[in-house]
Amino acid sequence: MLDVYYPKFNKGDEVTLIKQGRYKAITYDKPYIVLDCYTPPGFIEGYKGLVIELKTDNGSISRYASYRFKPTKKQIRINKLRNII
Repeated sequence: MLDVYYPKFNKGDEVTLIKQGRYKAITYDKPYIVLDCYTPPGFIEGYKGLVIELKTDNGSISRYASYRFKPTKKQIRINKLRNII
């Protein structure tokens, strides 16, 4: 089994897809705001997997595995400023 890293995002963080894929409701290289990031109920205790909820292009709220996303450059700058202050 591959050991996949699932990043933890905070509510309100801005993220984008890591690579292009077959997604109907979200677009590669477009920023999305994280509505929530959590381990879904019913998963095995101690499982490291996380999902994020995003508002998609068609206006619905969908869940995706967090390892498919990264913070945008804007979010990285904001996080650096938070650490300085």
